[in-house]
Amino acid sequence: MLHSLLKPIAKLFIFLKFNIEIIGLEHVPPHKALIVAANHVSNYDPILLSCVLKRKIHFMAKAELFRNRFLKWFFTALYAIPVNRQSGIVIRPVRQSLQVLNNGEVFGIFPEGKRCKNGEVVQPKQGVAFIACKTNVPILQLRLLE
Repeated sequence: MLHSLLKPIAKLFIFLKFNIEIIGLEHVPPHKALIVAANHVSNYDPILLSCVLKRKIHFMAKAELFRNRFLKWFFTALYAIPVNRQSGIVIRPVRQSLQVLNNGEVFGIFPEGKRCKNGEVVQPKQGVAFIACKTNVPILQLRLLE
């Protein structure tokens, strides 16, 4: 419900703030499971991707965003899946992402695991390929520009 309320406001903000060119949106399946893998250049990226795609996207998000009750409620209501990047234990978030895809929904992930600015090159994590292999779900790769 929160997602439905905030999406029109976010769309207005995103399309006023950014010059967006969308190519290939017609290739996004309207009702099938999909993995959206994009580079992460800005804090706005999850919002931007959620506004561009017509479907809700479940994103992995750093556990630090869930540190208090309100933020935990807020990000959970926006379909975020917490990941503790320091512990290296990612069993719960991977299981949650597999469940999202098994339910025919969209799972979004930033393969580098962090924001990368100014042409910084970071070796992507193997999670995207692992999840795709486990679910046999196609990957939509998007490149975001600063």
